[in-house]
Amino acid sequence: MAQATPEKRLRGIGVSAGIAIGPARTFHLRSLDIHPRAIADPAAELARYDDAVARARHDLAQLKQQTADEIGERQAAIFDAHLALLDDPALRPEVERNLDLERLNVEYIVHEIIGGYARILEQVDDPTFRERSTDLVDVGRRILSNLLGEKLASLEHIDTPCIVVAHELAPSETATMDMSNTLGLATDAGGPTSHMAIIARAFEIPSVVGLRHLGAQVADGDLLVVDGARGFVIIHPSDATLAKYEGEKRKMAEIRTALIEAAGEGPCVTLDGAEIPTYANI
Repeated sequence: MAQATPEKRLRGIGVSAGIAIGPARTFHLRSLDIHPRAIADPAAELARYDDAVARARHDLAQLKQQTADEIGERQAAIFDAHLALLDDPALRPEVERNLDLERLNVEYIVHEIIGGYARILEQVDDPTFRERSTDLVDVGRRILSNLLGEKLASLEHIDTPCIVVAHELAPSETATMDMSNTLGLATDAGGPTSHMAIIARAFEIPSVVGLRHLGAQVADGDLLVVDGARGFVIIHPSDATLAKYEGEKRKMAEIRTALIEAAGEGPCVTLDGAEIPTYANI
């Protein structure tokens, strides 16, 4: 019987190994509605900014602790960079200066400043620095959502097992994601050194980034295969492709189970009686 929708295979960058098979769940960031508005009291606007930053700092500190509890201190250190951005000694004086000069609402001022810094980072040759623009935008959105009184979009509650498809996922979105129902991650942007990739590996979620146009070709419920080792995402896999990947997934699970069982079999001893302690296997 012919397949109704032809299989499509997209190549990206595998950042967390493993195979995920399941329906797509698309995630889109809602654009913040920010327009310039004349203000009469720059000091009052600066006070609003300070309050928004304080609330963002509190939320990020909680998120850091939650991440440390769930996957470890090393991964939680990602949010030290976010907290440092909030306390950047250049940011508040620039906000204050622009408020005095432009006499516009503080959310518009912050939006323009963060956007300018992000554009500079995106043009840097080093991919590690380019990917830090995502962190900067993430922190900026947190401040702006507090100023606007809007709740940030979240994947904290996912009803059924799925593969999350997004243009890009900020570290805070990945860290708060409902991992019990997240089978895999697939994004148009991002790279192997992104903080999202670090968190995905810590949770052992098969993930592929840098797919460029996946989001435009996938709707909620579309069946996907995420091959995190080879860096492929397959849309509408054929029966033969499904059978192949289901077989690989079963084999990987069997190997993992066997290794876990073998790990408890006792000390590792050479033929001449020397015991070799094993602390890690990379």
